Amino acid sequence: MTAEGHLKVLRTNIAAVRAIVETVAGTLGPKGLDVLLVDDAGRMTLTNDGVEILGQLDAQHPAARLVIQVAEAQDRSVGDGTTTATVLAGALLDACLERVEQGIAINALIAGLRAGVQAALDALRSAAVPVTDLADPRVPAVTRIAARGDEAIARIVWEAANHIGFERLRAGRVRLGELVSSRVGESHRWIEGLVLAKQPLQLPPEGFSRTGGVLVLSDPFESESFDAQVLATEGGFARYLEAQEQLRRRVQVLVEAGVVLLVCEKSISPTAEPLLAEAGIVALQRILRRDSERTAGFSGAVPVRQGQLARGATALAPVLGKATVRYERPSQKLVLSAGGGEPLAAMIVGAVSAEVAAELERVAVDACSALQAALTSGVVTGGGVAELASRRAVSALAARTEGVVRYGIEAVAAALRRPLEQIVSNSGYSALEKVAQLEAMHQRTANPHLGIDCENGEVVDLWQAGVIDPLAVKTCALEAAAEIAERILRIQTVVRRRETPPGGA
Repeated sequence: MTAEGHLKVLRTNIAAVRAIVETVAGTLGPKGLDVLLVDDAGRMTLTNDGVEILGQLDAQHPAARLVIQVAEAQDRSVGDGTTTATVLAGALLDACLERVEQGIAINALIAGLRAGVQAALDALRSAAVPVTDLADPRVPAVTRIAARGDEAIARIVWEAANHIGFERLRAGRVRLGELVSSRVGESHRWIEGLVLAKQPLQLPPEGFSRTGGVLVLSDPFESESFDAQVLATEGGFARYLEAQEQLRRRVQVLVEAGVVLLVCEKSISPTAEPLLAEAGIVALQRILRRDSERTAGFSGAVPVRQGQLARGATALAPVLGKATVRYERPSQKLVLSAGGGEPLAAMIVGAVSAEVAAELERVAVDACSALQAALTSGVVTGGGVAELASRRAVSALAARTEGVVRYGIEAVAAALRRPLEQIVSNSGYSALEKVAQLEAMHQRTANPHLGIDCENGEVVDLWQAGVIDPLAVKTCALEAAAEIAERILRIQTVVRRRETPPGGA
């Protein structure tokens, strides 16, 4: 393909990326607005969450879908920063396109882009301040920023984190964001314990609450199965009756051991359902592995196979957990409290409608992710200031770099202004004027924490003001943006491949 043909493809791909960027850019920062998503059936989602917006876009262009895939990977990694990553990716591509149009080779740009991004990452990491305790005042500050200023949500997230403990959160043994749920008609709160969304096989009676043993099985709770041909024989039917009796004996073992909750990662035999219900044992089948692990950790249970039941109630005692099991009819949730294992907390956010509750749940999950990322990676100044400060190291690298690689480094330096420019623009101020003013003050004062107060447009010390972000969100966003930019730059052409026949190779 000719250079002109490649440039045409690049322009088309970047235009598709730009459309994605424009969709989410207006949500960035404390003054960012919401996006109303409407599907073909008229269902609406009103949200400010970048990954939610990207995940629901009906993107057709391959380059646009590539941006969405990388942004979603960013969310899975640190749970926040997808909008920043998307905005940075657009800025990198805009800066690179300008240089390609000047005749700079793609490979040289990519080499410079990699060097510039690495310099920015090094600068960000050097500026980070570690968090060594949940009592650090920067932790609630990070949480409040990620919660979009919602003090009530920030408070329950911080209190739940304190209950779980610093070391467990920093080590990643608990993913705080997975402990959030939403309910219509309730207020924000957190409870000590674990909420399981999986419905019991048979619903417990109104007001059900029992304290006792918790058994976690990693295989099915069932008897031997027989086909119709075997059951038609006298010996086969006798074996069937013995298998059913064995199942009843296993349920009796559970009763004797004091089990009140049976959690099974696989299936539970339909024959066992009424037996368990009659014995007052709440049973969950095909539960997610993560919920099974949480139940075991909270109750102190050791997951076992059903063969363990053949050894009797006494042998079962060492592997049983302990908890108070309560079923809440209005929310149709099973709640575990007073566990015999490690502490857990469940956060519940409420609203007057399902749509608002879902959005507030996303806000709470973002706050949880930010808090946990701060514990694991440390914190830097927010509000786009950390990126702007890292730009100085990138510009210095460009100044001492010879050859065309320098142009790629300069593209990174130009892109690092964009998050702050977008935040300022979304706040109703002139990005060109405010960012230039801020850069001049950075040089005069050597204070890298100076930023723009989005309420009044004044230059303030954002670190002192509590505008703080997790380092991991910043570095992952920059790495994701660089990955998007490099992938788009390397596309020579877009070719529609032939359709694969159903079931064919």
